[in-house]
Order: sequence, then C-alpha cells, then structure tokens
Amino acid sequence: MLPSSVFSPSDMPKCFPGLASLTSSDVTLSRDSGTLYSKTAVYSYGVNQLLQTRRVFVAILALGLFTMAARNVTDPDVWWHLRTGQLIVQTRAVFHTDPYSFTRFGQPWIDHEWLSQILIFGVYRLAGWGGLIVGFGAVIAATFLFVFSRCAGRPYVAGVITLLGAFAAAPSWGVRPQMLTLLLASVLLLILERSYEHPKLLWWTPALMLLWVNLHAGYALGIALMALFLVGDALDVAFGFEVEYEPAARFRVLTLAIVACITLVPLNPYGVAMYAYPLETLWSPAMQSYIGEWHSPDFHQLRYLPMLVMIVATVALAAISPRRLRPREIVLLSVTTYAALRSVRHIPIYALIAIPLLSATLLAWLQERRITERLKSRQVS
Repeated sequence: MLPSSVFSPSDMPKCFPGLASLTSSDVTLSRDSGTLYSKTAVYSYGVNQLLQTRRVFVAILALGLFTMAARNVTDPDVWWHLRTGQLIVQTRAVFHTDPYSFTRFGQPWIDHEWLSQILIFGVYRLAGWGGLIVGFGAVIAATFLFVFSRCAGRPYVAGVITLLGAFAAAPSWGVRPQMLTLLLASVLLLILERSYEHPKLLWWTPALMLLWVNLHAGYALGIALMALFLVGDALDVAFGFEVEYEPAARFRVLTLAIVACITLVPLNPYGVAMYAYPLETLWSPAMQSYIGEWHSPDFHQLRYLPMLVMIVATVALAAISPRRLRPREIVLLSVTTYAALRSVRHIPIYALIAIPLLSATLLAWLQERRITERLKSRQVS
C-alpha cells in the first residue's frame, strides 16, 4: 500500500487537468519517497522551462550578436596574417626580421600577433573562409555575452543596452587578432568584478596574461584595467563609499596579481621588448596619421551614432538616476570615453565598460518611476 500522502494515478486529472490523457505506462510511482513522477509531465516541464520568455530572449540575443558579428572577411591585414601563420607553422620559428618589405627587408620586427596568426592559419586550413567567419563571429558574440552577464537588469534592459553597445563597437569587428584582445578583456573585467566576492579569482589573471601577451600586444589593456580598478577601489574607500570587502586584503591581492602579470610579460618570443611595443604603437605618429581606425570617430557618419547615443545617455542617466556612479566606475568610464573619442579603435573597449554602467543606471531610473512594475503587471494580465 502506498502512503496516504500519495494519491493514485486516477486522481491526476483532478489535480492536473492537462495530464488527463496519460496512460498507465507514462506514470511511475516511487514507494520509497512517496513521489509521483510523470514522464510526459517531466518532459513538458523541461520544455516549458526552456521556452520561458526570459530564456528565449537570451537565446535570441546570443543569436543576434553572432549574426551581427559573422561578416565577410574585409580586413586587408588578413592576408599577411595568413601568410605569416603559414610560414611560422612551416619553419617552426617566429619572425624577428621583416620578410616582406622591399625597403625595410631584414629590419627588426616584433610580430606581436604570432600566436593569433597561427590560430587564423590553422582555422583557415581546416575550414576555409567560412571557418574564420564563424569562429570570429563566435568570439565576438561571446565577448558581448560576457558583458551582458555583468549587467544589472537582465535580461531585457541589459539585452537592449548590450545590443546598443554592440552596434557602437561593430565598425571595428572582423577576422582580426584584435577580437581576441576584446574577448580576453571581457573575461578579465568579469574576473575583476566577481573577485569582490571571490578574491581567489584574481589568481587566474597571470595565466590569462601569459596567453594574452602571445596573442596580441593588447595585453597592455589588461594591465591598465587592473591598475584602474586598483586606483578606483582606493578612491571608493577614500570617499567613504560602502564596500563589501576588506580593503587592505583587496589591495594586497590585486597589487600582487598586477605585479605577477607584469612579471610574466617577457615570456614571449621577443622577451622584454614587448614591454615597450604597445606604447610605441600607441604613440606612433605614423599610426595616428595614416591608419583610419586610429583617427577620432566622425559623428557625421551613421556608423558612429550608436556610440554618441551611449555617451549622451550615460551622462544623462548619471545625472537623473538614483543609482549613483562610484569613483571606480567614474575612473573607468572617463578613461575609456577619452580613448574612444581619440581613436575609433578603442570604441569597443569603451563599450565593455559603458554597457554595464548604462544598464544599471537605466534600470534604477525605470524602477524609481515604477515602469518595470507596470511592464510586469501587463505581462501577467
């Protein structure tokens, strides 16, 4: 006999009208736990959970980001990335001198993207142009999904702002090593923010930096972001903002992580020369004068309007939203906004920082005006 607390299969239609058509073979009773299971009910429950509006929205967001990012290969640098990757694989050695130029043949060359070029050539050899398009589309989509995971107001408010940031960053997208820097920067920002609750996450940053310094000279961005977090955290404490961590321990661990990351930079084929290379590139007059993506964005062009909207919205919401920006957030936002206004190349970096802050301030403003409650009540009705 089953315990009295367990009803029989004949009682199921009374309690679960949707299961009235079940046969006896669809139902399993557990005598040990007194729990009734239905194969059909479990399957239906799983499908319903999977098809919840929130989850469908996130799936559509991910698909939309991938669709935006999977674009034709138009970057002119892809040809020498492919050729250099091919030569490195064939010779099993990285280049230290220029093998291509007529006027500067044999001159010293730091190929800071050597590992990225091997990956690009490897993907091309295995899957052709389609493989590169899909692969880098996935890298870019993952980058912005990590940003989405850092946002308040998931999924709807965060999703809309993430898409706005994606449109702002899109002019710089493509099959290019820089996309790997964006992905690693997005992962690093996730680690830095999660480390307030889980400080041990910071010890993953040296491994991340070791990979980064061999993929792209954008590793310097990672060290700069860590330093800005350290400065920002100190300002949070100095200005009396409430913190949920022990400041001394936080500063000690983050400082040690930064030192470890800086120490690992020479572990690449070019050694200590990689310390100066990012700065030489950043301050190069030739780069600033002759390469379009190093120029300031021209807001007369439609493709840069999403960035302008983000900047205006961020400033406006910072003024009217009840959610005030912390000193750390102001430092990060100010530095990346300046960088984006100075060079188109840095707009995606600005987006990585601005999206979560814009989402948080917008959500707080909507909640203050009870707009989110009205939307939820309409969904229920």
